[in-house]
Amino acid sequence: MQSALTAYHKAELLRFVMPEINADLINIMFDNFNNIFGSGKKVTLEFRSKGNLPTIKITPDATLLSLSAELAIMNPLNPTLDALRLQTLLTLDLQPALQPLDLSLTATLKNLTLKVTGVTALYKQDKLSVERVDTTINAFLENLKKGVNEVIQHRGLKLPIPEGLEFEKYSKNHGFEAREGYYVLKADAKLEPDDEDDNFQTFL
Repeated sequence: MQSALTAYHKAELLRFVMPEINADLINIMFDNFNNIFGSGKKVTLEFRSKGNLPTIKITPDATLLSLSAELAIMNPLNPTLDALRLQTLLTLDLQPALQPLDLSLTATLKNLTLKVTGVTALYKQDKLSVERVDTTINAFLENLKKGVNEVIQHRGLKLPIPEGLEFEKYSKNHGFEAREGYYVLKADAKLEPDDEDDNFQTFL
């Protein structure tokens, strides 16, 4: 999993988008936002893994993903452009799950911690206090958590699993388990009628 995260990070693919955020909430953190872009707009937020490589810690009880992320608040008048960039440190406490239909790995976010370390405005804005932005954004952490969950629960990571496996016998999460430092996927191999039953495990 660590090598997959590293590859996604280097290819700039480790990102997720949260659309349809009310711009009035952004204006609470940045007083001049509505004056520039207008009130009542919808804003898109985009988290992008930046800087240091992300790390993942897997145990039977928890999966912790830590990363340096740029939180971009997009321009509501032109959502292809950034209006604000927040440099953050994120830790995501995840509950992974295997989706049986396409054998992709998804997750539910159990907890989220976020620390703002820098702020850049790409429009005319009074000097920003990192401490104030950090305090204000953490007041909306439950909203962020809900938005992140909506993304990661439906955007799976396709796993390199061979064809011809059956998971019906392993009812608990379709044979998917977290161990110390890795995941295990249990399955039965579909063999020719003359062959004996066999068991398969792969480590992720």
